[in-house]
Amino acid sequence: MSIEAAVAAYKVLEEAFGLAELSGGNCGSAALAVHAKLVEAGIDCSLAFVAQSDAETHNDIVDGEVPLYHVVVQMGDMFLDGYKENSSDDLREWARLEYRDRDAQIFTGLQPDDLT
Repeated sequence: MSIEAAVAAYKVLEEAFGLAELSGGNCGSAALAVHAKLVEAGIDCSLAFVAQSDAETHNDIVDGEVPLYHVVVQMGDMFLDGYKENSSDDLREWARLEYRDRDAQIFTGLQPDDLT
């Protein structure tokens, strides 16, 4: 597992588009791009969704039934976005601070094919 490869891929996006463009609605596109590059390099990874607390499955998000807060690349038990490596506790704390959601859900182990 190469967290360094994921961080490097996010760094390329940050240099090309700026850090602000990796969030504020673009985190999903960034995560998909980084995921694709990692898979292309043979690195095992997946995607994870951070969503409103009343989401029961990732399909609730895909179907637009509940708000999606954040999309990150998952490598083992670590979650990466354009900012840093995160634990699930970090992501829940972020959702609490950003959206005042004390029980945000994290859906892990997702692949792009799961999102259609």
